[in-house]
Amino acid sequence: MNRLRVWFALVAVVCLVAVAALVYRALEVADTERRLRHDAVAERVLDEMERSLSEVIAAEEGRGAADPANAPVGSFIVGRYELGADGAIRVTTPAHAAEIERLLRGAEATPVGGPFVAMRQSAGTTLPVTSSASPIQEQAAARAEPEKKAEAFEILAKLNRGAELRAKGRVAPKQDEAAYDSVSSLEDRRAAPSEADAVLSRLRGRALDATHLALERNVAVGGRTLRQGLVIAVPQLFAWLRDENLGGELAGLARVAFAGPLASEIAPSSEDFVYRRRFAEPFDALGAQLVLAPLPGVGTAAAIEALGAALALVLALGLLIAYRTVATVVAFAERRAVFAASVSHELKTPLTAIRMYAEMLRDGMVTSEAKRDEYYRALAVESDRLSRLVNNVLEFSQLEKGARRLALGVAPIEPALREALEILRVHVESEGFRLVVEIAPNLAPVRFERDALAQIVFNLVDNGVKYARDAQRRDIVVSVAPTATGVALTVRDFGPGVPLDQLRLVFEAFWRGESELTRRAKGTGIGLALVRRLAEAMGGSARAQNAEPSGFEVEIQLAAG
Repeated sequence: MNRLRVWFALVAVVCLVAVAALVYRALEVADTERRLRHDAVAERVLDEMERSLSEVIAAEEGRGAADPANAPVGSFIVGRYELGADGAIRVTTPAHAAEIERLLRGAEATPVGGPFVAMRQSAGTTLPVTSSASPIQEQAAARAEPEKKAEAFEILAKLNRGAELRAKGRVAPKQDEAAYDSVSSLEDRRAAPSEADAVLSRLRGRALDATHLALERNVAVGGRTLRQGLVIAVPQLFAWLRDENLGGELAGLARVAFAGPLASEIAPSSEDFVYRRRFAEPFDALGAQLVLAPLPGVGTAAAIEALGAALALVLALGLLIAYRTVATVVAFAERRAVFAASVSHELKTPLTAIRMYAEMLRDGMVTSEAKRDEYYRALAVESDRLSRLVNNVLEFSQLEKGARRLALGVAPIEPALREALEILRVHVESEGFRLVVEIAPNLAPVRFERDALAQIVFNLVDNGVKYARDAQRRDIVVSVAPTATGVALTVRDFGPGVPLDQLRLVFEAFWRGESELTRRAKGTGIGLALVRRLAEAMGGSARAQNAEPSGFEVEIQLAAG
């Protein structure tokens, strides 16, 4: 049995290690998948912000040299201006002239004709502005289940569809279409011969103060060079970017913090998924920090841990059940082996005595008449003992197979009980015990079978004789008393009793207590098991307990007829 425990312990350890490795790997895969999905959504959102800024650049660079003077302002565009080679400022939007002049004179000027990359204006076309910026990611595993909303792949799909629609039908942002003229009208406004040969540089950004940014380009036309620019209110630009890109399915799942011109780095966030980006030129003075909440539809560590715990629990229960089953089978097999050895010994003892007495009588070795009578009584006693043992084995075997059918009848119990006790009295007295019988008067008739009752009494009395050999009081007390449902038959000895931790096992088949007394008192281990099965077959029950101040008693309850 100890070897079996060791093997099951090793199997349990191996299985639990395998489950732990599986859960660990699943957590790694889930964390990687979660990170990749959040990375994809975050990069798509930041790319959309870049795209929105690129549309602004495309609209501005698509205007001819004379167009900015007539272009309206609004939203985040404060106004437009021109700088001559002599540094003179001409504001083309008079409503904000004073503010624009203050901003331009307060900022460090870049010489007209400076190192801007030039591009030749071509009627009806503009060169796209692309971004090569990449996000810096600082993320950890998400720990909480999000509220049920659109899942991560749905968010990505809708962002992609939005980008496709803008690519097909939009150049300038829709929120402020009045601020920009349609690209399709550029050809009509570029009819002037002087404009057709204008050389325009790309827009370049310049920080005017903490909340204003200038976008400027060099214009070479008609033999003169000047700089055209527009002033952008950075807070309003950030608000427009937020409204443009963080609505719809991303509402509540993403928030963004912006870094304006002349500002220090954005304070790092302790959130799980944080992404940073510095925008491409000419908005390279601006940056954004995007914080994503755990996205719906992305597996969480809590779910995998719960599944892992459930798997470990099921595995542990399965191993426990398997161990209990195998241990029961092994223990039962061991008990059967002990039973076979015990039966062999129990059969051999009376047979040896019978053979010895019979041979002595046969050979005329006993000359005394008194001795012959003693040997005849010994032969009768050993024969009864052998008969009881064989009957016990046969009865138990038939009850186990369900082949034993009791012939139950309703009658007073006293006559059948006294008859069985008289047969047992010789055996009890030969072992040095006194049989005490206490039967209450006027007992109600009960349902029983005479042979089964005799078998019960034989086993209980013999059990008391075997285990109380060293008791100071050598009495076996058999008592019968009325109960509310019938009668109670009790057989008590005054021996040492049964240890409390083994008391619940006394009716188990082939079980014998592990003690020195048990080893000295030989038996088969089926006596009390047979008692309980016969009692239950008669519609009764059996109960065992230690008696006070010493001894052991078994009570058989029989129901009234």
